Amino acid sequence: RRRVRQMLEGARRASAERRGRAEAAARAYESFLSKVATPVFRMFAVAIKADAYGHGAIPVARRLVREGFEMFAVAQFQEAMELRESGIEQPILILGRLFPPDIPDAVKAGFRISLFGKEDIGWIEAAGLDLLAYVHANVETGMGRVGTLLDREPDFFGALVQAGRCRWEGLYSHFSTSDEKDKSYANLQLSRFRKIVARVQLLDKRPSLLHMANSGAILDMPESYFDAVRPGNQGFLLRIAEEKTAEIIGLVHGAHQKGAPLEHLDDILAQVFLNKDTVPLGVDLRSLGVEYVVVL
Repeated sequence: RRRVRQMLEGARRASAERRGRAEAAARAYESFLSKVATPVFRMFAVAIKADAYGHGAIPVARRLVREGFEMFAVAQFQEAMELRESGIEQPILILGRLFPPDIPDAVKAGFRISLFGKEDIGWIEAAGLDLLAYVHANVETGMGRVGTLLDREPDFFGALVQAGRCRWEGLYSHFSTSDEKDKSYANLQLSRFRKIVARVQLLDKRPSLLHMANSGAILDMPESYFDAVRPGNQGFLLRIAEEKTAEIIGLVHGAHQKGAPLEHLDDILAQVFLNKDTVPLGVDLRSLGVEYVVVL
């Protein structure tokens, strides 16, 4: 019985801790977005893939819905289904590719389906559903792993215009280096996307949402905003610059993606700041090996 009580108590603490992380993550998003220049776009498509980068996609989404956010983006079909089944009614863009078995359920749920080529259009048409599928054409501009290669499928847009069961809502691409100081490659990608947009504007059927800006581009490249932006893990993270004040509320999985082990960073923060909330002005965290922290 003692062991059972200990297990239950541990589960309660873990649940409370998870709820706290979700609330903190949502507050971090709000703070992050308040730092963005006066918006010239119409919509945030908040990326909460990978379980909102470890914070809990469902509680984070619920909090963001309360704050008025209108659209979400995830990587996989199952992530979108979990959000919908939890009561999230907002549009959800699936960034990954959908295959024929999942297309009927995705269309019925109103998910936004990413297109990677004419084959995807064919799958939707072949599904034979009465409902139209909301689709976002994903075009490759230099990310190197996702998106329609227009040089290989020059008639892709023509096929999309002619599709009878596709409602073309969005056109987007992915930056690969927008969070780096050197923006030369990001600017090259942006110029490629602009050329594609110019082509699309001449078509009989055009999308209403153009989007390319991820977290790094939101912070540093306002010229890439278009109609919507996709804040992701930098909604939970903020880069530390010299002489910058930040309030630490915790470290997240995104730090792994930047090559810094979480355990190492956690130890540094515990030792240097003694669990205090505020990083003193002028402390160069980079000299300590800390590049990314969650901020509020």
